[in-house]
Amino acid sequence: MNAKIMAMRKNKDPKKARVFIFPFLSLRIILQAEIKLKNIKSARNKYLLGLVLNSRNDM
Repeated sequence: MNAKIMAMRKNKDPKKARVFIFPFLSLRIILQAEIKLKNIKSARNKYLLGLVLNSRNDM
């Protein structure tokens, strides 16, 4: 829930924030989509956030 709040503050978009609740399920799909859309910076940020959130339980 904390990650969702952080994401909403950063993006001000609940649809984007919802992604961060289950990064281990959806992060790879979103990364691939954003790389295709040339949105490398956003993809990198989501990747790094996903690593932080999943550091406790290995993917």
